[in-house]
Amino acid sequence: MDGLDISEAVAAFMVEGRELVESLETGLLSIEQGHDRGDRELVNAMFRAAHTIKGSAGIVGLDGLSRFTHHVESLLDRVREGQARLEDDQVTLLLQCCDHMRALLEAAEADDPSGARLEEAGLAVLARLGAGIEVAGTRADVVAPDAGSGSGFRLWAVFGDGCLRDGLDPLAAMAYLAQRAPDLEVVLHAGRVPPLAQLDPLHCRLALAARSSTGDPSAAREALEFFADDSVVAVVPRAVQTAEATLALAPLRGVLGDEPPEVWLEAGLLSSAEWHGVAMPAAAKAPASGLGTLVNVHAAGEGANRPGAAAAPKRIVKVPADRLDALIQQVGELVVTGAGVHELARRVREPRLMEAVDQLKLLIDDMQSGTLALRMVAIGETFSRFQRVVRDVAHELGKQVHFETAGGDTELDKALVDRIADPLMHLVRNAMDHGIETPAEREAQGKPPEGTLRLRAFHDSGSVVIEVSDDGRGLDRRRILAKAVERGLVGADETLADHEIDRLIFEPGFSTAAAVTSLSGRGVGMDVVKQAVEALRGSIELRSDPGQGTLMQIRLPLTLAIIDGFMVGVGPERFILPLDMVVECVELPAEAVDPRAPRYVSLRGELLPYVALRETFATGGQVPRRPSIVVVRAHGRTAGVLVDTLHGEIQTVIKPMACIFRHLRAVSGTSVLGTGDIALILDLPQLIQTCVDRATRVAGAATND
Repeated sequence: MDGLDISEAVAAFMVEGRELVESLETGLLSIEQGHDRGDRELVNAMFRAAHTIKGSAGIVGLDGLSRFTHHVESLLDRVREGQARLEDDQVTLLLQCCDHMRALLEAAEADDPSGARLEEAGLAVLARLGAGIEVAGTRADVVAPDAGSGSGFRLWAVFGDGCLRDGLDPLAAMAYLAQRAPDLEVVLHAGRVPPLAQLDPLHCRLALAARSSTGDPSAAREALEFFADDSVVAVVPRAVQTAEATLALAPLRGVLGDEPPEVWLEAGLLSSAEWHGVAMPAAAKAPASGLGTLVNVHAAGEGANRPGAAAAPKRIVKVPADRLDALIQQVGELVVTGAGVHELARRVREPRLMEAVDQLKLLIDDMQSGTLALRMVAIGETFSRFQRVVRDVAHELGKQVHFETAGGDTELDKALVDRIADPLMHLVRNAMDHGIETPAEREAQGKPPEGTLRLRAFHDSGSVVIEVSDDGRGLDRRRILAKAVERGLVGADETLADHEIDRLIFEPGFSTAAAVTSLSGRGVGMDVVKQAVEALRGSIELRSDPGQGTLMQIRLPLTLAIIDGFMVGVGPERFILPLDMVVECVELPAEAVDPRAPRYVSLRGELLPYVALRETFATGGQVPRRPSIVVVRAHGRTAGVLVDTLHGEIQTVIKPMACIFRHLRAVSGTSVLGTGDIALILDLPQLIQTCVDRATRVAGAATND
């Protein structure tokens, strides 16, 4: 394969390889969690994942990964054929194999020279794996990948025109096959190659035949199975009869014509009798629109024929994340520019211009929605990764944990999914370490020995809510308060409500662990989780019932790029409120305009606390005679925002705050308006919390009086 640039194929395989390892790992975990171990569909899916990893790794030159995965595939094949059964110990070893395969992928992607050492480290895992599975009453030895059945084979291939454009390289496939069958002999057929002047380098016109006297026919099928959608490939064991060979060769006659290639006849790779032995079945003819056949003929006793080509999967185009980010950024700038054009057209008041600008705005809105949808992914894939974490941590802690997920189809921005994974990881591990008790402790409390850990996601008011809950011991508030007093976070004589005590665990460096372990006790954790969530313009809430369990609720925006906003004005300044949190707008009663009046009004018989943006941000300008209150709701709480003017809905491109301004409370970002002015995007949950806390203090002071 010297001289070939396969960097793009390697990059594509890295993505596919990780997905396949995840698929294999998920299947193993489902078996361990009680899934029917004899489910052929599940076992076949795991086998196909290992089989594809092995074949693709060999094609792109990752021979170490290919050799290692071959052993996993061989053992899964024995399970598939009913010759072995996966017990818990073997599932554990196969999970370790998944870890090793993932490490080999990471080493290859980083061009890490330690990949060779990783390959050596995998031999110990393979030795335990081979020694641990019983096959027909004897132990199964790990078979070297070059040691096939030695039956020999012949193959013929007419490669489709589009295989090169699809990233499939016949030369790389044959090079891989030559590693499995060292005596491979290949003969090319040039009859399909046009004159040089008509030759298109992007169209593959290659046809070849090959044979091996020692190789395994399954190795030939594996090497060429990726070409089945666009090529005609026939593989037969060396010992097949003439009639069987004729049947396999029939689809090639539909492509190459009635006469066999002379060069193949001279090389002894087929005979005239095999080519003309029987009439070609109608079903075996290649379709007029293109190729796409893989014919496998098995020797007697080798097994049933496999289907030729699977149903066409849903077409997916993989795009580098940086290109997608750049596109979304450009669409954001287009939104800003469109707003500026709309403002100019409004001033000109030319009817035809306004109509054209309105149509342009509709198109920009559609483009924005479509572009953002490109980066929306389901969170279920992230949830599935925690199955392995829960399993390993439970074994380490000696606990029994049942892991449940819900809402895996909930979609949010890919950037959010990537950045929320680590905070979720800490919450899951923390729940298992501090929350769920040991089986003995649970039984002593009248609970089942197996604890339950749940991950749940759902949409709520334009946000995504992710919950991590357990049915463990809950928070020990007495211990938390004592630790806070010891560290000087709370005065010894200070009285705190339960929710105030609970939130102490988010203080920097706070930990109640008695000893430092691999999971906890270093004082680095919940404060980092809180900072990570707030950096995503999100919030985290905590609820705990002693003896019943704890619920951690993370609320995140759908995207970090563009939001629908509601613009208001205070003096000369403009502010943007997230539209999904706006409930209604009401006029401030005349008696409440007095700045000395209490900061709450009666709204349909209920008191509504509100915050005045003029005071919060010290804006200038003249106070209007009748200001307005925007009623907003977040996290189940309702409050008002006092403003001078209401400007209405606006699509807002979020610009991050500079480092020097990140300490500002109640501001989550900025936006550039169509006029070129800057508007602050308000963090309504922070504003509401400030409002509610102040109302609580006022109510408490009134009660004391």
